[in-house]
Amino acid sequence: MTDKKTRVFSFDRYGDADVLRLDEALLAEPEGGEVRIRVEAMSLNRADALFRRNTYFIDATLPGSRIGMDAAGTVEAIGEDVEGIEIGDRVLTWVGFDVSKYGVHGETAIVPAAFVSKYPEFLSPQEAASITAPYTTVWGALVDQGKMRKGDHVLITAASSSVGIAAIQIANAEGAIPIAATRSAQKRQSLFDAGAAHVIVTTEESLSGRVMEITGGRGAQLVFDPIAVGILGELAASAAPEGVIFLYGTLGDAGPLGSVPAELPLGLLLGKQATVRGYNNYALSADHERRQKALDYVFDGLEKGNLKVAIARDFPFEQYADAHRYLESNEQVGRVVVTV
Repeated sequence: MTDKKTRVFSFDRYGDADVLRLDEALLAEPEGGEVRIRVEAMSLNRADALFRRNTYFIDATLPGSRIGMDAAGTVEAIGEDVEGIEIGDRVLTWVGFDVSKYGVHGETAIVPAAFVSKYPEFLSPQEAASITAPYTTVWGALVDQGKMRKGDHVLITAASSSVGIAAIQIANAEGAIPIAATRSAQKRQSLFDAGAAHVIVTTEESLSGRVMEITGGRGAQLVFDPIAVGILGELAASAAPEGVIFLYGTLGDAGPLGSVPAELPLGLLLGKQATVRGYNNYALSADHERRQKALDYVFDGLEKGNLKVAIARDFPFEQYADAHRYLESNEQVGRVVVTV
């Protein structure tokens, strides 16, 4: 421990963005297996807001819980027993660590070295901080597990989210046909601009009806959804025979994550022999070989221009709580970033 100070974000109680605090703390040294990062940019996940509200599947340790899963910066200190990382390396963070203890949103962050990866020079810190959650989630579900193929119709709900935009881009990169669904007519053109082949505004038209019209009555081979509650029947009705419905969240649940059950449309699932599959990025993050494969795919796509990080808005450090409010307003198309 030194007498130097750093500023970090934390919270003592669950609630809306008003519970967030910017604290000044002594700059700690990393212990064995840890590194300290001088954070340059952070990005917000929906999971950060759920964690803060106690509606995520991981509980915070209160008071004084840190917050934040995605950040990019430069390694400035290394603990014992750390290999493959050097001071000065430009790194991004992965999910999977204890967020209450290691949350990365602040001027500095101490993180287990197992949850950082180097990123290439052609990416800015803001772009690097925006990669892990959106792009590797899509790769893990649709490419690695879903075996997305050229010509597949892929239904993407909550399509204006950062994960949704990444799904549109990766579907196009694989030669699939992305069908974007949104509740807001105002986002229709933005989704076309992001690469959607078709856009369905669910407040104006039937989700399954339009999917069937677009696919000539067959349905989508892959469905990629973070809502689940209240929509699973429509997703099943939109799926093709032997289609796969990936659920990677429960944004349709107003209570703690998973506390409101989604009704399983058995008739549709049995008739189509469709699969409903849960997905989260923690298993990928813990598997170094798979996550490196995911990163190589994403870095290659970004360098070639097949993929492009979509940043909806970049907030200054002192407006961190406002960035959370913007995230929860659902106005954004793409990633919400905070620059340190």
